[in-house]
Amino acid sequence: MKRFAMVMMCVLTFGAGAAQAADNIGFEDGNLTGWSAVGSVAVVSSYDSYNAPTYFAPDGNYFARIITSGCNLNSVERTFYLEAGESLAGYAAFDAGDYMPYNDYAVLRIQVFGAWNQLFYSNVRYVGDYGYTTWTSWDFVAPAAGNYTLYFGAENVGDCGVNSVAHIDLIEELCEDADSDGVCEDVDNCPGLYNADQLNSDGDEYGDACDECP
Repeated sequence: MKRFAMVMMCVLTFGAGAAQAADNIGFEDGNLTGWSAVGSVAVVSSYDSYNAPTYFAPDGNYFARIITSGCNLNSVERTFYLEAGESLAGYAAFDAGDYMPYNDYAVLRIQVFGAWNQLFYSNVRYVGDYGYTTWTSWDFVAPAAGNYTLYFGAENVGDCGVNSVAHIDLIEELCEDADSDGVCEDVDNCPGLYNADQLNSDGDEYGDACDECP
């Protein structure tokens, strides 16, 4: 099982009070399970470009690749629950297969209480005709507890025939989860005993599932 590497030494969670082991957050299942995708989106271990050096996963073995095929906006997104101070981090890249004035672009943004914050942006104008970026790191720290939607999209602009490519990955690090309850052992209040809800009625160091006096 995996746990996220976070800035500020915080751990990403999916519910208040418990660090969670990864659930295909960095695409390490080799698929898009847990994510919502529209258009030409796939999970890959590498991508060969005509213009850029081969892209390999910057963290783990897999990343998501978006091709700006057709005239549609292609995208992948997922909603996360974060406590205040917890964070998301990862990498993004853009590989322009087009030339000006066909200004294809890629954008990574996160919805913060109804407003969108941009984490990464690139287009043909920025990188030049048939240009590219290398992997670019990004991170976001939650200002308050709540749900945050991470969105990554890429689009053809001005034509529908020549495609550009965008890539995204999220950082993960290994963690032990011997009881497979989705909670890393170093913060599990009942290590060795499945208790995904981490319920702890009396607020001591033991969860109700393994507390003699819950």
